[in-house]
Amino acid sequence: MGNIILKNIYKSFGEKEVLKDFSAEFPAGECSGIMGKSGCGKSTMLNIIMSVLPQDKGDVLNVPEKIAAVFQEDRLCEDFSAYTNIRLVCPKEKKEEIISAFERLGLGESIHKKVKELSGGMKRRVAIIRAVLSDWDLLIMDEPYKGLDEKTRKDVIDFVVGKTRGKTVIMVTHDEEDIKDMNGRKIDLW
Repeated sequence: MGNIILKNIYKSFGEKEVLKDFSAEFPAGECSGIMGKSGCGKSTMLNIIMSVLPQDKGDVLNVPEKIAAVFQEDRLCEDFSAYTNIRLVCPKEKKEEIISAFERLGLGESIHKKVKELSGGMKRRVAIIRAVLSDWDLLIMDEPYKGLDEKTRKDVIDFVVGKTRGKTVIMVTHDEEDIKDMNGRKIDLW
């Protein structure tokens, strides 16, 4: 798989131009961290890469078919258990691997609780486990560590780094520390 390339991307919503002649290259096998002020098009760019939104003009090249994502909203099935949420997306993953991920991120006691019974930080960790353990060639994360306390954030980043080493990750964040801790390179979208 080669580098993911965005060339001269334009995207508008009505009269509001969100991306104007934006180009970037995301190296294969590395973490790229995107920063920029609110409303500058970071999430829109992720949605274009994932083909959720079409660009108005420009080219998106070398995006693999298998993409996993951690969105700003957790997008979990609230009436299902945390474990079932993982199993739905990762049907081939070994049960032991899933349990190990839950225990590593402090969710061992909550594995069989319904998602609607979990706190926001717990839901966030379930969403991250689900994406990381799924079968992917590109992991997209939109502000994945937002709302986590410092110790939990460090544990989650250690988990993600360990599971994504040598794979392509594109992450949007407002915290430069997230990029440093993920051993990533920064791309400014100002």
